[in-house]
Amino acid sequence: PIVGTIPGAPIGTDVTAPSQISPRLALSYQLNTANTFRFSFGKNIEFVPSSAVENSYSIPQSLKNCNISNGCFIPLPGFGRFNNISNLYQQVQIDLTTNNFAPYTPVRPQRAVNYDASWEHDFGGGNELRITPYYRKGTDYVVSSSQLLFTNRVTGQPVFGPPHESNAGVNENTGVELAFDSRRTFGLSSSLAVTYDNTFANYDSDFFPSVNAAALAANHFFHVSYVAPITATANLVWNSHHGFHIAATVPYESGYPYGVGKRVYQFQTNANGVSVPVSVLNTDVNN
Repeated sequence: PIVGTIPGAPIGTDVTAPSQISPRLALSYQLNTANTFRFSFGKNIEFVPSSAVENSYSIPQSLKNCNISNGCFIPLPGFGRFNNISNLYQQVQIDLTTNNFAPYTPVRPQRAVNYDASWEHDFGGGNELRITPYYRKGTDYVVSSSQLLFTNRVTGQPVFGPPHESNAGVNENTGVELAFDSRRTFGLSSSLAVTYDNTFANYDSDFFPSVNAAALAANHFFHVSYVAPITATANLVWNSHHGFHIAATVPYESGYPYGVGKRVYQFQTNANGVSVPVSVLNTDVNN
């Protein structure tokens, strides 16, 4: 039987009036004139755009005049006479909000914590080295997914609901930065900065991210394709005693991981009749 609109979960102050204390802590220790150690910790909060929380439709009010009583609007047979819908305005509204996007999505702000530690060494003669490993984890990231409603008993295929935004996103960054400086008043000076970053997330997009509901159910993390593992920048500067100056900057980027998306998760019915997430090749049939 078809049931009318079901109210969502109660909305708390973490959505209507979110807040957080975001501390920043930094420590440094100078071992001697050549070596310094540093450490920092931070807790961050990122408020999502208002368009991700609330978005409304402009439906013509005149559609209310097309109703059951005057014969303009006829309910679908077999779905109950009313189902809380008695005119075309209400039908358009429920079609849009259930199949396109919900006008109000109660999502919380995105949050993250980060740590980094540095060793800085002065070799003398204007030569310095810094090595900084870091770690960052983001939680409550807003992602879009279509939830599994039920599995068709005849075909065995899963039936999904409309796209829905939730705080199901998680990302994790681990990496290290290396910086070397060689400074001269005259002659050649140089600097080199190299970063290695290894980022995983349970979604694989950085702009209005979405994720397959089966991948979420499998707790799968993607080696994301939108962050280059290695980036570097080299700077060369030459100064003469006569005021002549030459500078060059050389950036480098390793490119992005290949192969993300070659496989996709989908729900399949096991021997007990339960839909479980399974990793399969990403083809037109499977996706």
